[in-house]
Amino acid sequence: MSAASFADRLVTWYDEHGRHDLPWQRDRNAYRVWVSEIMLQQTRVATVIPYFDRFTTRFPGVTDLATAEVDAVLGLWSGLGYYGRARHLHQAARILVARHGGVFPTDLEAWCALPGVGRSTAAAVLALAMEIRHPILDGNVKRVLTRHQAIAGWPQDPSVLHPLWALAEACTPHQRVAAYTQAIMDVGATVCTRTRPACVRCPVGHDCRAYALGRVADFPTPRPKRVLPIREIRLVMLVDSTGAVLLERRPSSGVWGGCGVFLSVPQITIQRSGLPCTMV
Repeated sequence: MSAASFADRLVTWYDEHGRHDLPWQRDRNAYRVWVSEIMLQQTRVATVIPYFDRFTTRFPGVTDLATAEVDAVLGLWSGLGYYGRARHLHQAARILVARHGGVFPTDLEAWCALPGVGRSTAAAVLALAMEIRHPILDGNVKRVLTRHQAIAGWPQDPSVLHPLWALAEACTPHQRVAAYTQAIMDVGATVCTRTRPACVRCPVGHDCRAYALGRVADFPTPRPKRVLPIREIRLVMLVDSTGAVLLERRPSSGVWGGCGVFLSVPQITIQRSGLPCTMV
């Protein structure tokens, strides 16, 4: 495979068929790209868009986010799930303001030192917002590369992950870095999809090894099955005479939990409205 040809075909495809009007692509800057990348972790674009719009309206810049109370951040995140992402985003904003004066770093190591930011997320911000060349390797990119080169093995296994990073590095061009980065993500999200991929429309399909072998569905290799432990727990829901459910704030994960027997913790009440109560 010619890495230059691979990149050129993706960028050419992106110019005509890629996504150019996502909210974080308008008025593109490091803050907006960073927020979008964190929200997009394990979450679909269509789900993220309304949350991103509300979040960046309330917190238009890193200083606004850093000075906000964590309750306000979690409130706008409510319903998006994986609340650790919101906590890390808030913590990282405070670090950026305290240690970097609110100026976003331009080196990968400084980004990776922030809570909730891994190598691929850091690289995506640098490439998309600053045109600084770094390879990315999110789920969509792993799918495109493992299929194109018919790379067997679970992509998170170090014996597979390390060669994948080397391949991603080789394929990333030195020009139009942002366009290429968005292109390979878009191909993975809209063409080289997990199920029913549109191989005939793929810009790099004619030399895709998995396609040539008729084994597209075999890549990437699924995660090996694990035997899940069985845990038995008991929960207590406290409801007072008015029908209110007593909850306590969790200190480090999630949002709310049942008070159980922790009656010394300050409590709040949430009134029921005729709907079944759910422990969260």
